[in-house]
Amino acid sequence: MGGLRSKLPITFATLLCAGLAISGIPPFSVFFSKDAILVAAYHHAPWMFYIGVVTAGMTAFYVFRALFVTFFGAYRGQAHPHESPLTMTVPLIVLAILSTVGGFIAIPKYLDAMFPAGEEGHAMGLVIVSVAAGAIGILIAGVMYLGRPRKESAHGGLYNLIYHKYYIDEAYNAAIVHPLLVTSRSVLWKLVDNALIDGIVDGVAAQTRNSGNALRKLQSGSIRSYAAWIVVGSVVLVLAMGFTGVGR
Repeated sequence: MGGLRSKLPITFATLLCAGLAISGIPPFSVFFSKDAILVAAYHHAPWMFYIGVVTAGMTAFYVFRALFVTFFGAYRGQAHPHESPLTMTVPLIVLAILSTVGGFIAIPKYLDAMFPAGEEGHAMGLVIVSVAAGAIGILIAGVMYLGRPRKESAHGGLYNLIYHKYYIDEAYNAAIVHPLLVTSRSVLWKLVDNALIDGIVDGVAAQTRNSGNALRKLQSGSIRSYAAWIVVGSVVLVLAMGFTGVGR
């Protein structure tokens, strides 16, 4: 929504600590764990280290993109935002403190008896590369989003391609959803439902109605007509018996 830094100061401060931590910026907690993982990956296979470094930079970028867009710039909402109650802010503060100083707690030392460390010693060059990836991700997010609204056209085709999720939704709608809708409306609805099924039902009903209208004319309520029909029926019956020999 933008501009929430002054309206939600505790939430902003705790999210900033979490963002710096997850970006692997020293001395925050994730720096220690991420550094250990990346160094171990390098000694196992260098290409895994570089994939991890690129991923770390992307993580820092999208985390600080959310932070910059939400808490900086002008407020673009309609409501009146306010800080959360203590039931929400106190847990956030605790987590922010742990994100800030948790790396200095020697947790691997206490777990070493059960889970001995397998990575080799840290190489300062690898540490610098991993920290630089996080810092570059934050810097790019700041250049693109800090203090100004997002404009898709200003970032080129690659930005728009990623922002629109590689247009997968549009391709899915064009290839599957739209053809299904057209088929459902033109074939299943108009042809099968309206023309075939409704045509059969309406045709049977129309024939039944027409037959009823024709038979209804026989029930005129006139005694003379009834007597005439009885005479005609009797004559037809006698002639039929005579031609067929019934009664001999």
